[in-house]
Amino acid sequence: MAAGRFSRRHLLAGLVSAGLLSGCGFKLRGMDGVQANYKTVYLRFDASVPFELQQALRQNLTRAGVQEVEVIADAELMIELGVFGRQISRTSRSETGQTTAELIRFSQQVQAYRLDNEAQIMDTEQVVMRDRQLDPNQRMAAERELQSITQAMLQNLARQILDSVNRAYVAEALAR
Repeated sequence: MAAGRFSRRHLLAGLVSAGLLSGCGFKLRGMDGVQANYKTVYLRFDASVPFELQQALRQNLTRAGVQEVEVIADAELMIELGVFGRQISRTSRSETGQTTAELIRFSQQVQAYRLDNEAQIMDTEQVVMRDRQLDPNQRMAAERELQSITQAMLQNLARQILDSVNRAYVAEALAR
């Protein structure tokens, strides 16, 4: 009997917790449903910006309901991605001197401008990092894993950039 109450109590607590979390809009990842306060954007990329990052940013803008325009005069906002940095640092070695762990760091210079009043609303560097373990005997698998990690990091960086731009746009509008 006590065991039955114990599990019912846990079930009830779990259901209440799940209801509270879903009721407040809690989500683990992603920007699903995010709407930007601007409708049009002009994008400018430095030659060092990976094509995959450009694509990811465009996809996130589209999901947020923002249209990319070809002419700067037609845009409410300009996002400029400057120099992209990629750094891989060895963080651990085996007894034979082979790399067994690395820290991957991507950095992206970002500037954003409101074009109606020509105000710079953001000038920052966005950074994503990831540590990975390596098995020196599995080089081909490690290369495939690095490609997968790179894609995920670029997607994350694009979301981070868009989130920062959205916050800066709102903050600048409130400061007026």
